[in-house]
Amino acid sequence: MRNASIDHNIKARANDFFRDNEMMHSLMLRTGKQIECNLIDPDSAQIASIDLPNVKQQKTKIFRSFKKAVKLVSSIDFEKNLDSQKRFKKELIQTGEEGGLIFKRIRKNLDLNLNKNSYLNLIVDDKTSEIPWELAILKKGTNSICKSINLSRMRVVKNQYNRWYNIDQLRRKPKALIIGINYENDDDLNLSSPEKEADNISHLLENAGFSVTTLIGNEASRKAIVKGLKKEVDVFHFSGHGDLSKKNDNSLIVSDGTMINSSDIGHLLGNAVSPKIVYLNACLTSLERVNITDGKWDPYTWASAFLEKGSSVFIGSLWPISDYPSSKFAERFYNELLNKDNSTLGRVFRNARIKTMKINDPYNTWLSMLLYGSSFVPLEKIIPTYPYG
Repeated sequence: MRNASIDHNIKARANDFFRDNEMMHSLMLRTGKQIECNLIDPDSAQIASIDLPNVKQQKTKIFRSFKKAVKLVSSIDFEKNLDSQKRFKKELIQTGEEGGLIFKRIRKNLDLNLNKNSYLNLIVDDKTSEIPWELAILKKGTNSICKSINLSRMRVVKNQYNRWYNIDQLRRKPKALIIGINYENDDDLNLSSPEKEADNISHLLENAGFSVTTLIGNEASRKAIVKGLKKEVDVFHFSGHGDLSKKNDNSLIVSDGTMINSSDIGHLLGNAVSPKIVYLNACLTSLERVNITDGKWDPYTWASAFLEKGSSVFIGSLWPISDYPSSKFAERFYNELLNKDNSTLGRVFRNARIKTMKINDPYNTWLSMLLYGSSFVPLEKIIPTYPYG
């Protein structure tokens, strides 16, 4: 249990973050369907400043089921093992039902009326981000909440870099760095979709007025990717392999066989501000993991690393995902975000879920994807230079 003084510090930190960030502050003032739910450390039973008993016990049950699910889907023979696939789905449902018990109390105490047009932003910190809230099932036999409403997370970070645009920057085209690696020279890593996905997304962005740098296959070395990021692009999209490194970091495997780790981002970017939108279409890029040295949750996930450097939106996966469905999810997301009028981030992301859900996929890629960022803002509110001209 955390004591009252620590709980107060977390709330104060969140308030400072909102006050210093104009967009976040304005979001807090929105009413009606634009709902924000402040989730503070479940161990202290503080959710939206409401006392909830026995949350620590439910949290333990959630982690137990979710850990089993991730272990099953990460096994080498998962794709061919029908028993493992059934058990995986069973553990996901168990995780969702336990999470749903907490959500039910939130809805009851805050009088939330959630339907398909609702927007819900979960404001999470280092403690609450580790819970897979998106899997929550509010009624037995129904789908997870992330399919039912426009859901996203907004993370409280320790240091937020505000990105200021001068007049010349506002006059330039928005920029994007798009990476796709099939690992054709490595039989163990070989994929079929990332490079085509990168080409398709690059064309979508170019047609929308973006200046796009595309690195395909062997072009996508660690050095080339870091060089591209230092140019302060507005969108960074990576499609390839992700992993958890021995350092306990979330990692991306690049074309030269090396890794880029989440804890390296601050050092690699230096004074450069990170992209406004980061989409890491790879395995395990949104998974929070306990630090093996001290038993505490390590905050250096990709989400926290990029958001602390100034990103507004982060998209990643909770567990290993399937090649083809993940590419279709990403292409659907960008296509609708760029080409539909008045498309909000949350609605576009949920529509991508629903479309991808129809693909036969034992990995349940549609459910694995997580969105950090305000669910009810359009692209032009995220990237000031868009649309160009």
